[in-house]
Amino acid sequence: MTKVVIDELGDVKHIGEFINGEIKKGENVELEINKENRELNSKLHSAAHLIDLAIKNLNLDWVPGKGFHYPEGPYVEYQVNIVPTDLTNYVEKIQAEFNNLTAKNLEVKFTFDETKKVNGKIMRNMSFEGLGELPCGGTHVEKTSELNEIIITKIKAKQNTIRVSYNLKNES
Repeated sequence: MTKVVIDELGDVKHIGEFINGEIKKGENVELEINKENRELNSKLHSAAHLIDLAIKNLNLDWVPGKGFHYPEGPYVEYQVNIVPTDLTNYVEKIQAEFNNLTAKNLEVKFTFDETKKVNGKIMRNMSFEGLGELPCGGTHVEKTSELNEIIITKIKAKQNTIRVSYNLKNES
């Protein structure tokens, strides 16, 4: 399997290489998950949420926007009213709070809100032991300590958007 996508109806599609034979509707198939890729994607995705929590804990008035949580340059973007003049200090502040949260070894928790549906499916929320709960259907680590190798690589601003880039220590 090379990737997993959710279509416009909320159905999960597994994309991969077909090795041999023929698949007919209703037949069972075997899929093999690349463990290393799955673990990397789980770390990068969970790290984005932990960066959000770190920013919230620092009382920064940044509103989360889009994110990109893949090995080819992960980042999260925030909308701001005023862009700080010196973003260098924010790299250190966010990294320090991120490290503080990873050291707490918080467990990733999931809840389901049956009163809300996304594409006809019950909404799943994730949080770090109840902190910063938000809707998310992605793949995650089990505990924040698994994210201790994530570093904030840079922060840059363009108009009223701040982009926080991050990666694994050995990938930056």
